[in-house]
Amino acid sequence: MSQRLKDTGRGFLGFRSSAMLYILSTAFCVLLSAGQVQAQNQPLVLRGATLIDVASSTRLEDSVVVLERGRIRAVGKAGGVSFPTDARVIDLKGKYLLPGLIDCHVHYRDWLGEVLLANGITSVLDQANPTEWSFAFKEAQQKGKVRAPRFFVTGNQLDGSPVEKYSAEFGYLDSWIGGGVLEFVPLTRQVKYADFGRLYKTYLDEPEEARREVRLLIQRGVDAIKVHHRLAPEVLKAITDEAHRAGLSVVGHRLDARELAELGMDFVEHTSPVAIATITDQQKLQELKEGKLLDPHPFMDRSAFPGLVRTLVAKKIYFNPTLSGTWRGVCPRRKEYRAELEKLFGQPGLKYIPRSYLKNHLDHYDLFDRITPSQAQLLQDGYRNVERFLKSFVDAGGKLLAGSDPAGTGIPGLGLHQEMELMVDAGARPMEALRAATLYAAQLLHKEKELGTVEAGKLADLVVLAGDPLIQISNTRKIEMVILGGEQVDTSFHPDYSIPIPRAVSDPREDMVASTIANVLPNVATEGSPDLTVDLTGRFLPSSRVTFNEVPIQSSFESPAKIRAVIPSSMLAKVGTYSLQVVDSFPGLTSRSNRIFFVVKYR
Repeated sequence: MSQRLKDTGRGFLGFRSSAMLYILSTAFCVLLSAGQVQAQNQPLVLRGATLIDVASSTRLEDSVVVLERGRIRAVGKAGGVSFPTDARVIDLKGKYLLPGLIDCHVHYRDWLGEVLLANGITSVLDQANPTEWSFAFKEAQQKGKVRAPRFFVTGNQLDGSPVEKYSAEFGYLDSWIGGGVLEFVPLTRQVKYADFGRLYKTYLDEPEEARREVRLLIQRGVDAIKVHHRLAPEVLKAITDEAHRAGLSVVGHRLDARELAELGMDFVEHTSPVAIATITDQQKLQELKEGKLLDPHPFMDRSAFPGLVRTLVAKKIYFNPTLSGTWRGVCPRRKEYRAELEKLFGQPGLKYIPRSYLKNHLDHYDLFDRITPSQAQLLQDGYRNVERFLKSFVDAGGKLLAGSDPAGTGIPGLGLHQEMELMVDAGARPMEALRAATLYAAQLLHKEKELGTVEAGKLADLVVLAGDPLIQISNTRKIEMVILGGEQVDTSFHPDYSIPIPRAVSDPREDMVASTIANVLPNVATEGSPDLTVDLTGRFLPSSRVTFNEVPIQSSFESPAKIRAVIPSSMLAKVGTYSLQVVDSFPGLTSRSNRIFFVVKYR
């Protein structure tokens, strides 16, 4: 055989071998993929646990719960429920089964996912985060790109425009704990519909603009509307009317619980609103408005409790007291809770949690070291008033919500369990505390057909406990298994945990001399998008140029209030959160504006 024929033969054989290898490897990948899909679709049976039915206040001993394709297919007693022969069966004899927990008061941060899931929290209502970031993260969670609970959002917080004077911020007790009487901050009306880079607030002054903004949020697909306390009464009423017309709840802050009920809100957030609504001493109220009193809670008039409770219950207002957040440095369990916090966040797997965050929350437990004995007594008197009001509210049929306010005042994950425990300490029954973190939270979100109880047809989000929470509410911490969408969740902690779309945060700069960015539209793109033209609004100079993640991009000065820029497709190829900034150059000086954030989401 000639050398040429030999070479040709070797080439053919080589090609045939490569082709065969490719076919085999492809077939293997197909089989592996099919196996993974089959595993995901394989029914899962939870057998033998005591099922806690939060809707009927009953137990189902020796239960069988069948999960398939992300939903609960059947629920019943052993022997009375059939399931496919190929189902994977988990024996839970001696365990307790609950619906997945829902934290309806969360200000989500990049690092919260693992801590929430490990504590059995399978759904959250994320309040007051930038709208576009919220939806990008929600889509990422739904597509399985991030390990995080089911995500419901309010998007931007709606508030009244700041006034051109010093104004007291909300949160009396929080301010005291921080070491001051009240937080006084200089406010300005220079920029509306923005908060210098954070883009989580929309300022509203007129009822019609409020209605338009709520309609925009509804069209975007928010799950609730978040408001803050500066809104004028007629503006808040327009917001609640528009939201209720669309079947959405309105949550957030208002200084007086009676007023928020009259204006149509669905949610009392924190205890200050009920404190202010039950102070009958007009002189004390005036001193409070003038910042002369450290806190309203010691001055609550218990004789005013029944009237306010009747109003809140009649109008079906939920009460989210955030006891484990605002009051954790005052409640009788403060030493126990401090030790619990240190143990949780001392784990090596959680080293990614910001140390500044941990320090801030530990500082709350040192409150009594920073105040006088008479001030400490006032706080303790105030906490007893809060407990008495909470019990009156529950006894009258009021519905509590166990939102823990993590990354605000509360502890993520752990705080929800502490919240339920403090509710029981105050006089609520364990079943009411469980409902506060399951059924009632689902009702607030108008998702009770999907979540909140263990029933056939609902989403398969469940928690398995080692102890009976109706005997001891602290047993909710004894989590043995978490199931989200029918799949068992990895509840361990990983030091390298991160998300591909970091949350945008503000970036105030001392060298911000010339330009200020108020907004950018559009502020989101899909990975792989072509070149995108965006408009930046704010205050600019003819010398202003735009950078994207600190790289100059093509831009043109349109007016002192507008710059147009083009983000090239190469910069939109990868999912992430990126910064836009305006740079002004003068002889001997370079001025950089605040940063504003742009999200590239998954396709």
